[in-house]
Amino acid sequence: MNNDTIQDSILLTIKHAIGGLDEEETHFDPDLIMFLNSEFTVLAQLGVGPSIPFKVEDVDTEWAEFDYQNLEAVKEYLLLRTKLIFDPPINGSVMQAYENRIQELTWRLNVFAEEIRDGE
Repeated sequence: MNNDTIQDSILLTIKHAIGGLDEEETHFDPDLIMFLNSEFTVLAQLGVGPSIPFKVEDVDTEWAEFDYQNLEAVKEYLLLRTKLIFDPPINGSVMQAYENRIQELTWRLNVFAEEIRDGE
């Protein structure tokens, strides 16, 4: 698959960013989809994206389908949350760095969602 396909597909973006997962390896796709959909539910509860949680169905589900202004922060949030669940770092300092970044992104995404709701 080409780089544009990886950047368009939610599942392939996460697989590529996690590292070590080839696009053709589909054994872990159901697990990754489950983790992603769980995190999309959290985002919906934060007011990020549609009020009905977005769902990744398969490799063909694209970022363009999740219509949100702050998409890069959403991508980073989903990557870090999925990585912590799927392939947690052994090093405690790295784990803490991921958790700190997730907390910051959660706060920023929530503030951004509130600003959108308030019309700012």
